[in-house]
Amino acid sequence: MRDLFNLQRADIPVISFVGAGGKTTAMFTLAAELRAAGNAVMVTTTTAMYVPKREPVDHQWTHPTLLPHCFPAKRENGTVHPQILVWGSGIQRGDSGGDKLTGISLDAVSRWKEDHSGVPLLVEADGSRKRPVKAPADHEPVIPVSTKMVIGVIGLKAMGAPVNVENVHRLDPFCRVTESQPGDRISVDHLRRLIFHEKGLFKDAPPAAAKIVLLNQADTAQQRLTAVKLAEQVMKSDSGVQGVVTTQLHPTEYRLLWGERR
Repeated sequence: MRDLFNLQRADIPVISFVGAGGKTTAMFTLAAELRAAGNAVMVTTTTAMYVPKREPVDHQWTHPTLLPHCFPAKRENGTVHPQILVWGSGIQRGDSGGDKLTGISLDAVSRWKEDHSGVPLLVEADGSRKRPVKAPADHEPVIPVSTKMVIGVIGLKAMGAPVNVENVHRLDPFCRVTESQPGDRISVDHLRRLIFHEKGLFKDAPPAAAKIVLLNQADTAQQRLTAVKLAEQVMKSDSGVQGVVTTQLHPTEYRLLWGERR
């Protein structure tokens, strides 16, 4: 992911993740790659996200008002190793069990980034309740204005699944945006409308931010075909999307289907 997005310069931007179907996993995968390349990394949320359990996290900072001003460093044999720090304003019990980090304010993001321009800041900007696909509600996503890249995630295992609350987060907005009805089977056309609609996947993205579609869960031949079809439609559009990336888990692989390496 780091190479696909060309995140190798000193001033790495704020990157916001939206959508559903693997958003948190993608965010921490990128964080681990950036750490391996020698970067300290900050990961946070402006809404809420589950407290990391299996993700590659070195430290966690939670406080309602105080900003984290330094990164603990791991030292081994005289070598300083960069760390991943997860930042939230507090911890609360999630609706479906499990503890959640509560989000930080947009003002806190701005103030922190002013003093840490060389530290990548990865932001989970909306929730999805572990569904493979979603459309945003009126109050979301909560994307920092300093965001230079928005990565919109769609889980391809939604393809062919019925439009219902088991598969779709925010069912009513999804139906409006995709022109679908409860009980319909989710199709390429539905996902295309989700990507292109002004109240769809990239709702409230800053005008100057690069918009990248990440098609996750491309683990079967049919899912990879769906990814190619969607990439072709994005390529032919004037939607402002700069690239389409697909990922599969077995083996783990990220591929640029269309667009320039950022």
